[in-house]
Amino acid sequence: MAHRVAALLLLLLALPIQAATLFVPSDFPTIQSAIDSATHGDEIVVAAGTYYERIHFQGK
Repeated sequence: MAHRVAALLLLLLALPIQAATLFVPSDFPTIQSAIDSATHGDEIVVAAGTYYERIHFQGK
């Protein structure tokens, strides 16, 4: 019984941890703004085009 409870708790704790996909320019106007908003595990998808900006990853 204790194993089932522990497994259920692990499952419930893992559910809120989800990576997001951030799209430039539809979700964010610049690559840098997407990087700034990204958290661990997120993916940034950049549409084809020319982007004139300096990018700082800030340890991400």
